[in-house]
Amino acid sequence: LDTPSLASGDKLDIGCYCETRCKGLDDSVKRDLLTKPWAPDSDYKFPAFQSEKGWKRKFQMSWLQRWPWLTYSHVRSGVFCRSCVLLGQGTLGKGDHVKPGALITAPFTNWKKAIEVFSAHQTSKHHMDAQVSVDNFLQTTSGSRPNILSQIDNQRRQAVENNRKRLVPVIDTIIFCG
Repeated sequence: LDTPSLASGDKLDIGCYCETRCKGLDDSVKRDLLTKPWAPDSDYKFPAFQSEKGWKRKFQMSWLQRWPWLTYSHVRSGVFCRSCVLLGQGTLGKGDHVKPGALITAPFTNWKKAIEVFSAHQTSKHHMDAQVSVDNFLQTTSGSRPNILSQIDNQRRQAVENNRKRLVPVIDTIIFCG
């Protein structure tokens, strides 16, 4: 995915990638989005959303500490689950029939229900699966765990070595009898 139209600071804003779900995105960019996404400064002025009753509510900076997977997007003026955007499955629900929405493909901005929604999302199967994928991705890209191809190659190499060791007594017996 090429992002030349983005300002340099926007390249690490998760809101720029939520609609494509990061398909075709380079692993180094995914890693940067997971480990050092754009984050608002402590004096950042969050936009206020007005409810039907006239209440104005804003995003609370403390939510970023309470839910570490949460990322605010200044491009989209809302929050996303960075794990689910980058490495979550394409569908949700028991039959994988529900399309993802707020927090995944669209910014979440209903600040009145934020704590309730964030808590429910954190315990959802979709989110927990995405977190496992994130942990595996980060371990693989940091080099602390070999990638799948290397693991398969090592396993195949071990199988070949074991088979050769088993053939030695068979060959010795054939030579002895011959």
